[in-house]
Amino acid sequence: MNNLPLISVILPFYNSQKHLLASVKSVLEQSYSPIELIVVNDGSTDESGAIVQSLDDKRIIYIEKTNSGAAASRNEGVKVAKGKYISFIDADDLWDKNKLEKQYQSIQKGGNSTHMIFGQVKEIFDEELQVSEAVKNKAKTFVGYSPITLFISKNDFLRVGQYNEKWKVAEFIDWYDRAKSKGLSEIVLPNILAYRRIHKGNIDRLVRKDVKQYAAVLKAALDRKRRSSSN
Repeated sequence: MNNLPLISVILPFYNSQKHLLASVKSVLEQSYSPIELIVVNDGSTDESGAIVQSLDDKRIIYIEKTNSGAAASRNEGVKVAKGKYISFIDADDLWDKNKLEKQYQSIQKGGNSTHMIFGQVKEIFDEELQVSEAVKNKAKTFVGYSPITLFISKNDFLRVGQYNEKWKVAEFIDWYDRAKSKGLSEIVLPNILAYRRIHKGNIDRLVRKDVKQYAAVLKAALDRKRRSSSN
């Protein structure tokens, strides 16, 4: 794959030493080349920063910052990204090895009328959960309207604007709604492109007090629609 445009992959992490290396490898082993992997250490206090810094790969760009959340870390990665296209992955998730290649081919076929490429996400269970084979076989596969399957040109991403850093959860819902209000079109591929890891650190995410922000984000989206329709 010579003379293809650079793709910038942005991976924010915070205290992710258990799963981080697997996520990094799933990016570095992509069938598409060239890429750069921008890893943003969001003030980790464990060994995850050292794990990344020990890797000898010139494609890795390491950034360290004070803890301020995933939205701010993704924005920091976008600032330094040199690629024509950008994509995101979380520190506990994995990519299919052909993710970027399939998405690049799709956005090329779509031409100027296609701005965002998404795909399917399949749940995987961390070994520490000790779930049965029956439960594993029932793992959900769903349309990945999330950062881990988003593929977009950097110019189009910036046309929408950065992630709103006041949202600690649901920041992508807010960004996606703004993207649609700007008229960005999308294609959702039928392929499983990413694997969402279920583990003890995120299994209770829907019962945390942060879940209140989901309602606030949805209200902001509705308010935006009302303002748009009244103009």
